[in-house]
Amino acid sequence: MLPPKKRPSAFVVLLFAVLLLAACSSKTPEEKVAEVRGQYTVELNAWFPKVVDEPAPADAPLDGEAVDGEGEDAATDEPAADEPAADAAADGETDGEGGEGEGDTADIAEPAGPSTIFFDLVVYFNGDDSLPGITLDVSQADPFEKEKATWRQWVELPSMINGQTEQVTFELEVDDFQDGDAFSVVLETALSAEERSEYREFATAAQ
Repeated sequence: MLPPKKRPSAFVVLLFAVLLLAACSSKTPEEKVAEVRGQYTVELNAWFPKVVDEPAPADAPLDGEAVDGEGEDAATDEPAADEPAADAAADGETDGEGGEGEGDTADIAEPAGPSTIFFDLVVYFNGDDSLPGITLDVSQADPFEKEKATWRQWVELPSMINGQTEQVTFELEVDDFQDGDAFSVVLETALSAEERSEYREFATAAQ
């Protein structure tokens, strides 16, 4: 006859609970933030250059308004018959002159310039205690996938519950943007202790 199985005593259960609580409370604030960050998922929906409409100059004539010194007759005036074609020499149409031929500058790409890039993404949260915001890593690459620039972008988030989804948008000023460049947005979770100090949520937790 087998002896009856012994149930764990109340003391053993209490001791286990105390040890488990001690293990949880031993985490530093930075470790707790790292754990919560791992409960977020970020997905980039789209990015595109933001088009800014430039206002017309204050002294620009309105549609249909005649410019000073020009009336209806000014638009129909024809040059005198004996007036030389002043544009001929300027266009380099003389034989044997003008250096390089036409079309030499047609294939030159437009120079890079500053642009405002708009980002639209979705943030998912699967956890219990959300953060007031998270820091995202943004990267810019050229058409050959060579990295050109990186940013760390802080985005504020509302208090989120388990399974909640939020749409987030932000803008970045990019100094060197050309056609063919691409951007990516990721949430880095494998951060070293040295890297954590560069992320706002960790810096706030350490205070």
